[in-house]
Amino acid sequence: MIVVTGKDEITEFPVIVLDLERGCEVGRFQSYVRPIHLFDGCELNPDSPADPFPEVLAKFDQFLKDTVGISLHDVGSPGSAARFLTCGDWDCKHVHSQCQICGVDTPTAFRAWVNVKRAWSDGLGGDIRGMKSMLARLGLLDAQGGVVHGFHHLGMHDVENICRCVLHLCKLGVDCWSPNGSLRR
Repeated sequence: MIVVTGKDEITEFPVIVLDLERGCEVGRFQSYVRPIHLFDGCELNPDSPADPFPEVLAKFDQFLKDTVGISLHDVGSPGSAARFLTCGDWDCKHVHSQCQICGVDTPTAFRAWVNVKRAWSDGLGGDIRGMKSMLARLGLLDAQGGVVHGFHHLGMHDVENICRCVLHLCKLGVDCWSPNGSLRR
């Protein structure tokens, strides 16, 4: 039996769609998620812009259909022209946990992904421990070690920085397409 608590809940769902062949952004999706248990015992603001996670998934699915013409269940499937690229395995595993909390099936899209840290290590070598490791190699940290663009571990800012790393890898011919992370690991 797995017990999942509120501390595991998603509160923001940011995504940038990249066209890796053209090396450009195609669209952005960002939604705040209303947690189920994270704030147990606290009164929640009824005017919050945050939506329940199943609604966020439905909105994201529609965004994908409108933006790239595929559904959330097509992403990552054999022959699909889309994959999730993350900085580590945590993000997609976290979506799986949130689906368990909400009692919904995990969409196929979140069952296999490209871990950009692993793609970087496999393609360029070196010990990549996190996004800052990659950003440092790109010269995108300030003198104090802070990220130059946005804030580290802040939703869409992290996604933008992951995209910078991915586009750099693509320019160098590194494989950013083959899934190297999955729920089975």
